[in-house]
Amino acid sequence: MDTLIKNHSKKYFVDLSKPIRAEIGNKYIQAMILPHAGTLYVQDIFDTAFHLCPVYDRIILLTTNHWTHDTLRYDPTDPHDLFLQEHSFLSIFPYLEKFSRSYDIYAIGNNTFSDIGKNISSSETVLWIANTDLLHCYERVSCKQTMTENDLNTISFLKQQKLPPNGRAKMCGYQAIRVFFQKIKKLHLEWKFMSYTRSDHIVESSAVGYTSILFSSDSGSTVYNSLSSRYALTKIREYKTYRCLTIKSELPNIKGVFVTLFLHGQLYGCIGTFNSPNGNIVDAISDMGYDAAFHDRRFHHSLNVAPPEDISAHVTFIGELQICSSFDDFMIGKHGILIQFQPSQKTATYLASVLIEHFQISEKNKHEKFPELFESLLEKAGISYYTTYTLFRYECL
Repeated sequence: MDTLIKNHSKKYFVDLSKPIRAEIGNKYIQAMILPHAGTLYVQDIFDTAFHLCPVYDRIILLTTNHWTHDTLRYDPTDPHDLFLQEHSFLSIFPYLEKFSRSYDIYAIGNNTFSDIGKNISSSETVLWIANTDLLHCYERVSCKQTMTENDLNTISFLKQQKLPPNGRAKMCGYQAIRVFFQKIKKLHLEWKFMSYTRSDHIVESSAVGYTSILFSSDSGSTVYNSLSSRYALTKIREYKTYRCLTIKSELPNIKGVFVTLFLHGQLYGCIGTFNSPNGNIVDAISDMGYDAAFHDRRFHHSLNVAPPEDISAHVTFIGELQICSSFDDFMIGKHGILIQFQPSQKTATYLASVLIEHFQISEKNKHEKFPELFESLLEKAGISYYTTYTLFRYECL
């Protein structure tokens, strides 16, 4: 790899001084769409996408081809001159080497190249990757203002494994995505995770959209929860920068999010919101993770000291607040509780998991435990006097 980068015309697209922060594990992802930008812009996307991926028997990367109509295979012993000009596979190269026993790289032109993947054994674990960048806006302010909306519309098609209308104008890497969908069609995959960011979050002179979409046939939510929890820490660990990737959640009826931080099994901070700004769950995850690390008044963590590296996060998605007539309207294990006290209007809440783990409340003893829970919420709200109160429930996922 060092020799390849040394002789490459776009060697600046890989920053070898930035170590990979992804760990090898057993996450069951079978296909990815990843940006073909450099690590300056998208290392967080790469690290999050590969986090806890297994070591695959083979990775097949379908990358862009800006120069010819041909589809070419990369041969490290005799690389085509094209690969010394293309940057699109270079920034992902360290991940290929770490997460695969072997890898095939194809620069996709107009040709379909039907031979791709024909020699794959049924016993092999294979990861398919396609490279693309989204709308390129640069200095046009009006374009930047509508860029995120256009990009998310494109992403909505990609998540359905469809090419968007006029896709060539909306993404760089159209041909690679086209072949990618042809190749994974028989795998019956569904998207599990999506992240999105723009280059103008980092440099003001240009605006290019970058996305990552992960696909799997696994119907469980473990993958999504693991990635969401990992992403909650991105802003915490890089709290001196203003970069923030975006995860687009399509879980139904999600109104807010709580992020709970733990250090060696002990509570380190917990902050949440019942109303995500503009419905953006991802920014809320990042912001609540940051606030839990630095602004939870119970802990007084220093703003000048980054949280320890071994901190962990639990992300809880919050449904809509619903007024309840009594504690009978709560389903233990499903609902969190919120009380608003009058006339102060102050509130206090406990997540569904806290009711079980901290108060040991069950369906059988919830009436017996309610006075203890009520007193705790009263203390948490910081009031000693009230005239009445309103009881709310909300679903926790």
